[in-house]
Amino acid sequence: MILWDSDGTLAIREGGWTGALGDLLAVHAPDIAATPDQIRPFLQAGFPWHEPHTPHTHLNDDPAMWWRALDPIFVNAFEGLGVARKRAVDLARLVRAQYLAPAAWRLFDDVLPALRALAEHGWQQMIVSNHVPELPQIVSELGLDNMFAAIINSATIGYEKPHPAIYQCVLQMAGHADPIWMIGDSYNADVLGAQAAGIPAILVRKPHPQAPYACADLSAALAVIEQY
Repeated sequence: MILWDSDGTLAIREGGWTGALGDLLAVHAPDIAATPDQIRPFLQAGFPWHEPHTPHTHLNDDPAMWWRALDPIFVNAFEGLGVARKRAVDLARLVRAQYLAPAAWRLFDDVLPALRALAEHGWQQMIVSNHVPELPQIVSELGLDNMFAAIINSATIGYEKPHPAIYQCVLQMAGHADPIWMIGDSYNADVLGAQAAGIPAILVRKPHPQAPYACADLSAALAVIEQY
């Protein structure tokens, strides 16, 4: 079984959250000239994955509730950039649709070859991601519908990697498959979280000196797996 992180590993939303807010400002508040470097500091706290050791199960029943919990982050960001309070509140309500816009998402070039190669060699594959409630929709729009046996998403189970509960859920759904690997771009969430659950992990795209396995791309990650 291969466990995949999603955002930053398989796919990316151009500009991320910073880009979504910047796009909204460009359309709805063109009088506010804000660069990504000016927007980004407002988005460094407040998301569920910024407090991964605290369960967020109270948000997992309703996607609208999950998004409403983020409204204060976006309102604060828009206000901090110079948008009047009422307009900041209105813009915050548009972030969901802007972030999810299909045209903003793309797969990394090495993803489809890696997924297909693993499938051809008999590997089952699952996504394990800290993400928005609409992750299955994003996966579908990226053309990956039939690639994964399951999608385990923090927004729907209420625990963010590296919380042990999300990896316990993974192991239960995977039926304690052996061998099993985690592949992701976050040292803390994907590598340390998986290792704590007894799952070896490969860090991709973002090097870290303490990662046991660190690969620049997915082809190199597959080479590591093939050695075992």
